[in-house]
Amino acid sequence: MDVWAQPGLELTNLTLKVETTYAAGPVNNEYGVMCRYTRKGDKSDFYFFLISGDGYYAMGKVVANKRTILNPTTGDFQPSRAILQDKTAVNRLSATCNGRQMSFSVNGTLLGEFDDDELSRGDIGLMAGTYDEVGVKIHFDNLVVQKP
Repeated sequence: MDVWAQPGLELTNLTLKVETTYAAGPVNNEYGVMCRYTRKGDKSDFYFFLISGDGYYAMGKVVANKRTILNPTTGDFQPSRAILQDKTAVNRLSATCNGRQMSFSVNGTLLGEFDDDELSRGDIGLMAGTYDEVGVKIHFDNLVVQKP
């Protein structure tokens, strides 16, 4: 299950930066940011940029509630040494949605990029989720949104 929150903005091209801390719960989780979020009835569309408490990452999109991982190209979360796994560590996420080009960095290390033009504008958001166990807690701080 994933949960997210948005401020209610209508944006196109942006870089979103935020500091995250995995605080508690299962390490088999996911958390990060989204851009170009829209909702039509009960269907959501957005690009996502996620890491996990156990050091994995993925980026992709959700269209009509169907999730597709676009990077890594294997379609699965992949490990990265750039993601700090200690519960006291701060991971600094940076996602850029600029035209059809999307990129994701963690702690200054570029983890991936992809091109896609299906979603052109929408809201930003913060998101967190868990898989088999409940109780994940993620802290977000110092959110900055700017032009790329």
